[in-house]
Amino acid sequence: MKKFILTGLATASLMSFSALSTTNVSAEEKTNVQNESIIVQGDEEKGNLIPNIELYTAGWQHIYSAYVPIEKGQTVNMGLENHKNGKPGRIYSGGGNLKVSVTATKYGKTPTVKYKLMEYDPSNADEVIGTRTVNGSDTHTFDVSKYVDGDNKKAEIYIKFYDANMQCGIDVDIWD
Repeated sequence: MKKFILTGLATASLMSFSALSTTNVSAEEKTNVQNESIIVQGDEEKGNLIPNIELYTAGWQHIYSAYVPIEKGQTVNMGLENHKNGKPGRIYSGGGNLKVSVTATKYGKTPTVKYKLMEYDPSNADEVIGTRTVNGSDTHTFDVSKYVDGDNKKAEIYIKFYDANMQCGIDVDIWD
């Protein structure tokens, strides 16, 4: 039986792996494999070099990063549109926890901005998952399990920023 070390990109929406080795993998090698690597084994005699497997990732997977400027008093929806013109599109989650990190920046000042994490639904009113006030920076975890729906079995997420106390830039990072 041969074992394969597979490495590649693992996100909530994409799993892309390539075989790096077709040698037997020792216990020592298993401990040296990086977080984004997995080891699988297949039965060469049956022609099944890499079996059908289900991949599960452990820990947080970074799925979204974006920057948006906002004017004082303006409302900005981030991720409401589909991906186009180089702008990030809607955020998709398979459920569970979604960690959102927001940093509002203005040289020499600490802006305050509010946001609502929203679930987009084309056939019903959009739902508010949670609301936060950011004074400089904030990281919060939201449970989006009950918002998973539709044919794709995903929660379609966007962020509505509002009530900025001054013109500023907003950096957003999201992990699923």
